[in-house]
Amino acid sequence: VFSQDTEFEVYEVNVTEEDVKEAQDWFDGITDTEDMIGIAGFDREDYISTDENGEEEFDEDLVYYDFSNWWNNMDDIEQVKEYRKHE
Repeated sequence: VFSQDTEFEVYEVNVTEEDVKEAQDWFDGITDTEDMIGIAGFDREDYISTDENGEEEFDEDLVYYDFSNWWNNMDDIEQVKEYRKHE
């Protein structure tokens, strides 16, 4: 449900509620952490640490967390714009 202001903005940039749903469905379907890093423009090195044995570990949980925050911090219009860049 859009507020009155949001409806105006959505109309102005030609974004429908269906577009918003499609963008959310697209986001929900992204499960590969490498895809998440690429889409959001994260630096993969930020998710690599070295364990006590000196071996590198990749923190997939942190990628999921950051990717979700990245997406959820956008409004509907920004999400649709992002979706359109990748469809």
